[in-house]
Amino acid sequence: VRRLCDEHPPVRRCALRTLQEVVPQSCDVVLPLLLSRTGAANAESRLDVLSALQHFDGGADPRVAKALVARLNDAEARVRAKAPGCLANCGVRNEDQVVMKVLERLEDVDFHVRLAAAEALPSLADRQNHKVLPCLAQLCRNHRPPPQRENLMEGACLAIAKWCCRGDVEGIDLIGGGIHAE
Repeated sequence: VRRLCDEHPPVRRCALRTLQEVVPQSCDVVLPLLLSRTGAANAESRLDVLSALQHFDGGADPRVAKALVARLNDAEARVRAKAPGCLANCGVRNEDQVVMKVLERLEDVDFHVRLAAAEALPSLADRQNHKVLPCLAQLCRNHRPPPQRENLMEGACLAIAKWCCRGDVEGIDLIGGGIHAE
């Protein structure tokens, strides 16, 4: 686990691969060590730690969700882009705080972060969660100054499209209601 924060990329990749192949997922020692390294100085190290957390957490440990939510505000766009997918893959479901933090990433200046947040939302909130679509509709009608307005609208539209891909009628109606005849 210490080698995940090594300054040399080949060492980090080897450590990650070894952890995933050799150490059992149920190993109680690994998760606390990984959690202590989520704020590593090197962005590549943080990305490797996120990959390892995703592998070792079955969604049962709230500390993992908290650490991943903290990475949503990381200074490095690649880390912010990886965090929503990790949250979704770790089995976090219908936690309002997590969903709202991911929704905030739809406004990110980096397109890849907005796309990752949009792709993760349908996995983070199920169809019975009636907070996501109204929030997305409100984000589509935001009145912020450019370029924030365009970034947020693009992120919200991506998220609504992902939501509709799973056959959500309310999301499809939301898209239909947003189309204006000119």
